[in-house]
Amino acid sequence: TEDKKQFAKIIKTYDKIGKKYLSQPLIKSSAKDYFFKVCLCFLANNDMPGAKRSIENYTYEDPNFDTSKQKDLLDDIVRAIDIGDGMELAKCIGKYSQTWQLDKVTVKLLADIKKKHAADPETVGDVIRKELNLIDGGDDHDDEEIDSSKKGPKGGFDLT
Repeated sequence: TEDKKQFAKIIKTYDKIGKKYLSQPLIKSSAKDYFFKVCLCFLANNDMPGAKRSIENYTYEDPNFDTSKQKDLLDDIVRAIDIGDGMELAKCIGKYSQTWQLDKVTVKLLADIKKKHAADPETVGDVIRKELNLIDGGDDHDDEEIDSSKKGPKGGFDLT
């Protein structure tokens, strides 16, 4: 509950700054950055209705926000969380993180969102098994163990 109070305070502050920026022509384009952080705070606080409501409100209030890459990312994050796809969530956050220079606050918020909603979606073995299954044409070998004594060429394991 202390975290929720802290998030509420941060959300109000970012919202206030964003709206102040929005009312000043010279810095109006920077408002979207604060609106983005408000939405991230809602998501990091596990408040999906608040995040969706904020995205909708800021889209209406600020045309720059509506057409921004930040809003596109928020839409992707919300969609991934809604369908429960932790891997897709991690993928879209990773793509965003590689594309832009991120400040410490944004990095922390994205990490918190990823941790809460994409925590260990699958093991590496599950991912590899699915990939091999696709390559193998659907012949599922889930029950077979790989025999480490069967070394293939160049020391690799023989997966046949």
